Amino acid sequence: MESNTNIIKELNAINKSSVVLDPIQSTSPIVPTSITLCEEILERIIEYVGQYDLPRLCLTCKLISAISMRRLYKSITVNLNPTVPTKYNGDVYDFVRDNSLKYSNTVLIVTLSQLLRLVDTLERNPSLISSFIRHFGFGKCYGYESIAQPFMDTTTNSQYTKRDMICLQWKLYDLFSRFATNNIELDISYISSGEGYEKLHDFVTKKESVRNTLKDLYVNGDPKHLYSPFVPPKLQSLYLKLDEDVLLEEEFQLDTSTPSYNILYNLNRLQCSTDNYQGLELLRKIKLTNEEKLQPRQFALYHCHEDADHDHTLNTMLKFPIFESKLDLLNITDMSLFIACQGVSTSSCSCFGDFYHEFTRFSNQNQGMPHLKRFEMGGFLGKDWLRPHQFLSDVLVPLGSFLQTLVNLEHLVINHEILGFKMFGKSSGITCESLNKLSEQLMELFFLNYFVRSNNRIKTLQLTDFLTSFIYYHPLFYQSLLHTCKCWGCEKVLGIVGDLFFPIPERPTEVQKESLETSYFITFGYILGKLMADRSVFVPKVDIPVEYRNYGLYKGHPNMLHNQLHEKNEEEEEGDEDEDDNDDTATADVTTNADDELDFGIDPNAFRSSPPSNICQCANFNYDIDDILTTYLIHQLRPITSFLQKIFVHLETLMIHGIYFEYINTESRFVPIYDEEDYPEEFEQDGMHKSWQEYQKPFGEFKPR
Repeated sequence: MESNTNIIKELNAINKSSVVLDPIQSTSPIVPTSITLCEEILERIIEYVGQYDLPRLCLTCKLISAISMRRLYKSITVNLNPTVPTKYNGDVYDFVRDNSLKYSNTVLIVTLSQLLRLVDTLERNPSLISSFIRHFGFGKCYGYESIAQPFMDTTTNSQYTKRDMICLQWKLYDLFSRFATNNIELDISYISSGEGYEKLHDFVTKKESVRNTLKDLYVNGDPKHLYSPFVPPKLQSLYLKLDEDVLLEEEFQLDTSTPSYNILYNLNRLQCSTDNYQGLELLRKIKLTNEEKLQPRQFALYHCHEDADHDHTLNTMLKFPIFESKLDLLNITDMSLFIACQGVSTSSCSCFGDFYHEFTRFSNQNQGMPHLKRFEMGGFLGKDWLRPHQFLSDVLVPLGSFLQTLVNLEHLVINHEILGFKMFGKSSGITCESLNKLSEQLMELFFLNYFVRSNNRIKTLQLTDFLTSFIYYHPLFYQSLLHTCKCWGCEKVLGIVGDLFFPIPERPTEVQKESLETSYFITFGYILGKLMADRSVFVPKVDIPVEYRNYGLYKGHPNMLHNQLHEKNEEEEEGDEDEDDNDDTATADVTTNADDELDFGIDPNAFRSSPPSNICQCANFNYDIDDILTTYLIHQLRPITSFLQKIFVHLETLMIHGIYFEYINTESRFVPIYDEEDYPEEFEQDGMHKSWQEYQKPFGEFKPR
């Protein structure tokens, strides 16, 4: 093991350490100083020192160096390429300086070069792992599939000519397995591929030194992964997703009186699910000791009751007695219920409503479950959309009745897992004004009727699929609630979308105009799907965050519209050249698999044409088109955020479709945290489409009571 002196020399050699964003050259030499303060006081003082200044303290006197080293390497979190709040104007350096240790209590690795340097530093000084590191996390990242830098993988003794994220993670696994002590906590929340999952499984299963340190464990498939070779002694969070074939065995039980499963009584967080989302059946298989219920503080359940013709071997109804009999519900502070009944759409089953009605009774009988602070409601993508009256009576009413009973609820997440629009086509015979009024009344009945009350304490509200679950659209886009803002920028966005993705003649016919409006639904459907699926705020080691402005956002892959509507189109065009050389119609298919993708029920090829040149027009813009459309959505959401602001009087943070807002007291309104509210200056200088200015367009209105 190398001495601290050698480690300090290493720090000096790599110029301000691997955990600092950019080198800062000191204007004056650092002179070692003799300190008379006791170590405890120095530790308290150094708690206020930022990430960028700690490496300098490591180069001072011996006592301060030792304390600073512990602080610098105690907790490290990899969060590459985060999107920072707009108040930093894209300056990640300032964001890390202000927030890393102060709010997350961890040093942040935010650049690829920084991560590479960290790996190299740990390889040269493995004593850093054994002596200082107590927590290591790896968050989501994108865009680093290959890294052009040769390196040697000691696990296989092979030379790699390129360094991808999988290899980097393997390298870290190997280092921690060889040098980590039992005091370290590993949080590998991002795995880059299936190979990475396999490697992680081997890592936590076969390395005794690592398994002794685990506080979080994911058990997929075989329950033996929990206790073989042994149950991690420090386990706090257990995520179960077992194979249903295991549950079908009559003799199979998770017997808490045995060493294999008695850890269930010591968990802080428990998640129950199966490969086909039959979490209640897994919960039923838990055998309690002396009828003593499990007491996790955080609990998540995934259970879906499918239609009668579904071929799952296990397909059990939602049953509240199973839920209540296994868990001490009054001890839970954070609950996530991803439950659904597909029979709701055909009125063939009422188990969803029955479950929440019984839960409402339970809450009323137990003083409104005063310990429950956060509740997340999730669902599963159904085969058929629910009409407004079905959605209200069969989903919102039972859910709302339960939420009304919770006396101390502060954080609410609602996600119905709806990825597309519900109403297309003119056969409904309902006017745009009537459809907008339907949406308004739907929201009023759900939010207004039960949240206007004295004990409304909601501080954080997340509506993941709000625009596709509460709003019912009409094919006339211009009169929908996606076209409410009358500013020049929003009108220009629609012109650019038509230019880039669905070009039409300068003097369009009425049919072409209607086709263009339909294309807008497709475009914004892609954007809403991306915002729902890709985005997440990275909050290390904090259970229930409120001030999101102190953390970075994982934004997902950029240029999604270009990738979906241009690159795919070009690939398919090349494949069709031999079939029809005279066909200049694009063949991109946006009606993809309805099970897990957007499905609009229309054929975009009827009005879509190829890009006018071989060079993609997206390259002519200095900004990401996805970001511009997100700004457009922010403008259309203003009436809705104002409506929610009046209902939730204590609301501090609001999320709609992955767009995070915070309430600014000085402005008395919600302002986006990570996304630009105003269009960029250069946006005004770009050319504008002519045809969209040639006819007057109506606007949708949102006027709730």
